[in-house]
Amino acid sequence: MSSMKVLLIGAHGRTGRLIARRLHEQAVPFRALLRKSAHKSEFAAMGAEIVLGDLTHDFSHAFDDITHVVYAAGSAETEGVLQEREIDRDAVMRTADYAKRRRVHQLIVVSALSAYHPERNPLSLRH
Repeated sequence: MSSMKVLLIGAHGRTGRLIARRLHEQAVPFRALLRKSAHKSEFAAMGAEIVLGDLTHDFSHAFDDITHVVYAAGSAETEGVLQEREIDRDAVMRTADYAKRRRVHQLIVVSALSAYHPERNPLSLRH
């Protein structure tokens, strides 16, 4: 892995799209992990490599030949506590585990969890 390649998790979200645009503008090769194939064209137009995966299941296949990971996924307020735990806690821990096993150089986690309504988040998710 001599050249840099970024895995962008949560590419289709608000923050993920901003990061994708910046990676594209800076000519940084990146792979967008998407849940739905319907979103492929937006990221393919930026030159991104596309991989499909669901953060509530094994998505370790997305880490092949990756040097850096940006985790920008987050559960929506309407998805409920179970989805919050799966996306905002469990998937982050799996990402760290996959990154460690693949010897990724850097993992960046971007989180807005509790930024707007911290009182609404269960204690186990607070940081």
